[in-house]
Amino acid sequence: MNLRKFIMFFSLVAIIVGILLIIGTKRRWKFLVDPSDKLSSIYSHSRIKKVFGKDFLEEYNYVVGILFILVGIWFLFIALFG
Repeated sequence: MNLRKFIMFFSLVAIIVGILLIIGTKRRWKFLVDPSDKLSSIYSHSRIKKVFGKDFLEEYNYVVGILFILVGIWFLFIALFG
């Protein structure tokens, strides 16, 4: 029973993170779409922007957000019906 609750919690967190990532990119939150290059050694979004460019980073955020939502829904389905 505890494992099921943990999986449900993980699922909901993943869905929320995915939604926030998509909303943040759509609303152009600076730390998601235009992070400082000075943080590239410790912040993955800054490193991705530095290597691949700002346009790629926005597309990356959408793809990762969608994947978080899909994984969250998949694990929620497993927790509820598996």
